[in-house]
Amino acid sequence: MSSAIPTGEPSRAQRTEAILGRYFSPEIAETLLNAEGPQPPRLVRTAVMFCDIRGFTAYSDGKPPCEVAALLANYWEHIVVIASAQGGTVNKFIGDGALILFGVPVEIPEPMAAAAHVALALRQNIEKMLKPYGLGLGIGLHYGDVIAGEIGFGERSEYTVIGGTVNLASRLESLNKELGSRILLSETAMNEVADQFQFRPLGGIPIRGLSQPVEVFELMGKLPSDGA
Repeated sequence: MSSAIPTGEPSRAQRTEAILGRYFSPEIAETLLNAEGPQPPRLVRTAVMFCDIRGFTAYSDGKPPCEVAALLANYWEHIVVIASAQGGTVNKFIGDGALILFGVPVEIPEPMAAAAHVALALRQNIEKMLKPYGLGLGIGLHYGDVIAGEIGFGERSEYTVIGGTVNLASRLESLNKELGSRILLSETAMNEVADQFQFRPLGGIPIRGLSQPVEVFELMGKLPSDGA
């Protein structure tokens, strides 16, 4: 009687689990693995974060590709670890930028508070890593409704989020360049966590693609605890 000889090659399920484990916390990876079939688009309210390395284009010009790749790999790893610690999901990396979600695909308590904690941790840890290279970090945050789910067609579909909330978070991240700030968020996002964090109001600022100025705030830090 013949028996199957182990090939040593991981199965498709094992490969999928390994990939999810690299980008999500164990709890989120488990939820995604147990999901039955595709996740159709649905309207959800969540916190959206974009972050981007400041000065990366100039830095990478003329550098050996392996040096640039090593810096990005270290940067990406820091983002995944810090975001996952607060229940955040790195939805995608876009060159030296990243889109991070809080509350989808897995619900978490106080998604905006989690996003603010991650933003401060990224500022502290990643800026320390980037400083020797003459680089900085810009972060944009918004809280609101998004369309979340598998979007696209056939094998080209992917789980992502779309909508005005996503667009505004991206615009706020880019606005850091003009304002010399590091973490910007909308008034809507600020109001969700006004009792937990310190902010600097920057006033109503015109945003490309929007008819009315947006009240913008810079996240400065956590409020002192009652026992302080």
